[in-house]
Formats: sequence, structure tokens, C-alpha cells
Amino acid sequence: MKNYAVFLEGNDFELTRKGTKEIVGFFVTVRVETASEDEAAVRAIEVVKSYDLLKEAFNPNATATPRLDAKLVHELLPDNKMKNTELVFFPMVDEA
Repeated sequence: MKNYAVFLEGNDFELTRKGTKEIVGFFVTVRVETASEDEAAVRAIEVVKSYDLLKEAFNPNATATPRLDAKLVHELLPDNKMKNTELVFFPMVDEA
């Protein structure tokens, strides 16, 4: 198994923040151990989709359809056991 850091971007996540529903995006980096870069991207997405903080966005009644994309997959040195970063949220703003 190889060691990877996967930089992910989430968009259109409808979440309750500060008591109000908002549609937000976020960035996060996740470390995974897999056989290939492609598997690392898939596994990192699975990890983030399992976060309790994001489960609300996957409700079938949500007004937005969440998207989660692996933007960068980087192979780490085998002994680099970095921790996953915190979710860094940003507002999704309609272009009008």
C-alpha cells in the first residue's frame, strides 16, 4: 500500500450552520493508504462522505445536490502519517 494525501473540494452542501440552512462549499485534505492514486481519490471521498457534520447534505429532500471532487492526489513518503485537515467552509454564491 502507498500513502497519499488527497485534496478535496466540496460544493453545494446544504447544511445548518448557526441555526440557519446555508449552501456552502469546503476544502479538506485526507490521508489514505491504497494501492493507486485512483483508489486514493475514491477512498478519500468515501471518508469525507462519512463525516457526521456533512450527513445532512445527503438528505434526498435537500434543495442542493452536493458534489465532492478530488482536486489533487499526492503520494507521501511512507513514514508521513499526517492527520486529516479540518473542513474549511466557504459560501456558495449565485452569480447574478
